[in-house]
Amino acid sequence: MDNRSAGEVLAEARKSVGWSQAKLAETLGFSTVLISKIESGVRAPSEAFIQALSSHLPEKAGAVQEAAGSEAHSDKRKSGSLKVVDAMKLAKKNGERAHRLKARAENDKHEADETAQLLVEKVKEFDREVVDPFSRLVTRIADLPEDVIVHADVQPSHANPKFSDTLKDAQLKTSKSIFALLGAGVLGSGAGAAVGAGAATATYMTFASIATASTGAAISSLSGAAATSATLAAIGGGSLAAGGLGIAGGTALLTGLVALPVITAVAGAVLASGGRILEKQKLVERKIQQAETDFDANEVIVRRFVARAGKINEILTVALLAARNHRRTIERALPEQGDVSWSELDPSKQASLRRVAEIVLACLTMLALPIGMNLKQGAPKDAMDVEIIDENSVPQIAPELEAGRELENEFIDFAIEQSFSQVVR
Repeated sequence: MDNRSAGEVLAEARKSVGWSQAKLAETLGFSTVLISKIESGVRAPSEAFIQALSSHLPEKAGAVQEAAGSEAHSDKRKSGSLKVVDAMKLAKKNGERAHRLKARAENDKHEADETAQLLVEKVKEFDREVVDPFSRLVTRIADLPEDVIVHADVQPSHANPKFSDTLKDAQLKTSKSIFALLGAGVLGSGAGAAVGAGAATATYMTFASIATASTGAAISSLSGAAATSATLAAIGGGSLAAGGLGIAGGTALLTGLVALPVITAVAGAVLASGGRILEKQKLVERKIQQAETDFDANEVIVRRFVARAGKINEILTVALLAARNHRRTIERALPEQGDVSWSELDPSKQASLRRVAEIVLACLTMLALPIGMNLKQGAPKDAMDVEIIDENSVPQIAPELEAGRELENEFIDFAIEQSFSQVVR
């Protein structure tokens, strides 16, 4: 079989009988323009044209028809080959995008985990070096005035005065509860004795739970938001002390949030095969685009978490230094055994005790803020272990983090800045 086109075979057949294009057109009942287009390869001969040719040149019509059929098959094969090439190019592009997204996810998780772990250790240190010793010291001082503990020195906010009132209310509620517990002997020397080494003390757990309740109520009254207990990575003393998810648990879940869309994309790319390979790769491309959109939204929240956690870490570092110095001053004024009356302490020792109380209150209220990452839709615990058999078995997850209300976020950042001012002044 030769590789001549239908147009070339028709031209040779016409010339073999001595006809011009005009003569052939007139004989078959078609236009000269059509004959010219068929012979030049612009148009393929139609079924009606072949039938007309068979009536006048039957010995030539079969060759033209065969050449036309071979040409159509070749065009289809070429089209299919081009689609495969396009699909391979798109698959390569999809794989590169999925790889970049996965790398971003791993980098973000590493940074969030590292920041969270540093903060967890700093919170434990603050508990061990400040909160527990402070509670032990104040229980040894008789006739302790209420205003030593119960206070809230929040600077007014000209941009949003309600923020100042809300934070002040939260700190007052926290301080009053702490003073009441101290007076009842619930906090202090014996409270943390039963807690094992390495764990947060019972004193801190109680302090932090009070602060969490007060701050959660304050935020709720401010913005109508739900209580802070729904926060995965909330820096709340209660969750850290009780061994719950806490910060590290929240950032660990970030793996599933940002990686699952990538798994979906890669699985789709591997499974794309058969006659609709290009269409499947385009579907994978759309999935990756959606995954990138989801990740961009999540990354804003992760960035916010890392920034806030880093700021709180700095505040606690300053608080530890300041509180330790004042604590040593107070300890030197106390006898080795027994209690001492408030009136027996000189003004400098009283000022030191007030200062430590202010630092503890500012930090506890700050640590009760929901600075972490809320999850809109939970991923199944075993989602990462699903065996991918076909396209339908790929986990379909909506990996969205809850950004929180803007007003709530503004208040949280305001409260962190206020806590910093209270600790450093």
